[in-house]
Amino acid sequence: MRYKTFGLTKAELAVLRKLNTPIKIQDWLDAVPLNHEKQGETYMSPRRALRANKMHCLEGALIAALCLWLQGEEPLLLDLKAPHDLDHVVALYKRNGYWGAISKTN
Repeated sequence: MRYKTFGLTKAELAVLRKLNTPIKIQDWLDAVPLNHEKQGETYMSPRRALRANKMHCLEGALIAALCLWLQGEEPLLLDLKAPHDLDHVVALYKRNGYWGAISKTN
């Protein structure tokens, strides 16, 4: 059943499976330090971001989507682009006909 665990370790899965509601995911992302990319741009996988204990919006959106997916949701990622500004990526989900979003704010 490797596809359901995405190759994550038991410890990594234990952390992510505790994040079983959008508010728990959002609160956890808010508590994780920001990845300031001091060594240049990063696009860390969820595993690398968990190990580094820092992330920017793309890395946070990937983890949020993974948490939702582990709970049986079908999340989407939305990349918001603004002229002369940084992109912002959010994880979207739909429940009971309503859309929600989770993000790591820079």
